[in-house]
Amino acid sequence: MFKMKKTYLWFLYITMLLALSACSTMATDTVPTLTPAETSTAVPTPTAAPTPTEKPALGILLAPPDADQALADIVQAVLADSSTDSGIRFQVLPSLDVDSFEQDVIRWVVALSPAPNLDHLGTAAPQTSFLAVGIPGLNPAPNLSIIAPGDSSHSQQSFIAGYIAALITPEWHVGVISISDSAEGQDARNAFLTGAEYYCGMCAPTYPPYFNYPLYVE
Repeated sequence: MFKMKKTYLWFLYITMLLALSACSTMATDTVPTLTPAETSTAVPTPTAAPTPTEKPALGILLAPPDADQALADIVQAVLADSSTDSGIRFQVLPSLDVDSFEQDVIRWVVALSPAPNLDHLGTAAPQTSFLAVGIPGLNPAPNLSIIAPGDSSHSQQSFIAGYIAALITPEWHVGVISISDSAEGQDARNAFLTGAEYYCGMCAPTYPPYFNYPLYVE
């Protein structure tokens, strides 16, 4: 952004210098008049209409009117900051329907209880990642992750840890250490990796070191 602004300012500065120099060379005591022979008959060439810029992808916090307001405020603050850093537009909506996914490219939806029809929305928009927080009666899907109320399992904790780690770490340079030869350790590791990848997708860093994040060791 700074580089683009600096380039634009230099372009504007040079353009102003050229315009001022042209005005100074054209300044004379008399104003020349054009004779009919000198009148230009060239047909102006129409310029192409500017191409509309594509809107950035959208992230949504789905917070129904009956949602826990304290939780909604905390989640909104975190998501708003992360959306600004990643260049994603962010909105808080009380409801969401299938038509909304045809109007915008919605990258992710974080839904608070009691958001209805979330499983139906997940099926209708397979390209969007959904995270249900405290919504009972849902089944996990490839694009639907669930944080169930009262669930304190290692898998749920590890998923949240992976998501938050990717959320707050530049370039998604995150990893997890788990216990080898342990079913719980493997579940925790997989859940952490799922949570991180849920937020950052491929987690491909722009700058080195170019590792396949998130990392894990046992």
